[in-house]
Amino acid sequence: MRQLFLKLYRYVYFSKVQKNKANPTFLLRDQGLAMGSRFPSMAELFGQTRLKENDGIIILFLSTTCQACIEIFSGINNLSERWSSKEVILLINGDDTEFRNIQRENHIEVPMIKYEHTQFELYKTTIFPFTYYLSHQGIILARGPANYEAQIDVIVNKGIENTQLTRTGGENV
Repeated sequence: MRQLFLKLYRYVYFSKVQKNKANPTFLLRDQGLAMGSRFPSMAELFGQTRLKENDGIIILFLSTTCQACIEIFSGINNLSERWSSKEVILLINGDDTEFRNIQRENHIEVPMIKYEHTQFELYKTTIFPFTYYLSHQGIILARGPANYEAQIDVIVNKGIENTQLTRTGGENV
């Protein structure tokens, strides 16, 4: 079943790439939930995770088979320390054994939640690594692909900027 899904996904992906060669960033623009919308299933998703009091939530969608993701895994604890006032949560797509190995090998201390193919439509996220920055109420303030830690920092800073704009009556997200 998984092989069939991957073949179908590749077919759709490459069909879109061929149709849109003049605009290679189309896939990135199509990814993710809408800015300013509420992140779905917050209670359901994080029910198994005890969220600390924070001023924002960083959600990273990662895969056990993605090379950029594997590099990010090794720096997750540093990222969590750097953004200590924010909750960092990983949604991981991949085999259960790989999931546990990555957690053990990298001594990951932040919550890790399994991300299944059946959830791709719910979160509108099929590329990895992908980052959401949410307000503590679960509103999406920033999002985007992030192939390394510095790109995650850019997305988080954009989310903080959007938080400040909404508090001061500036432009909405």
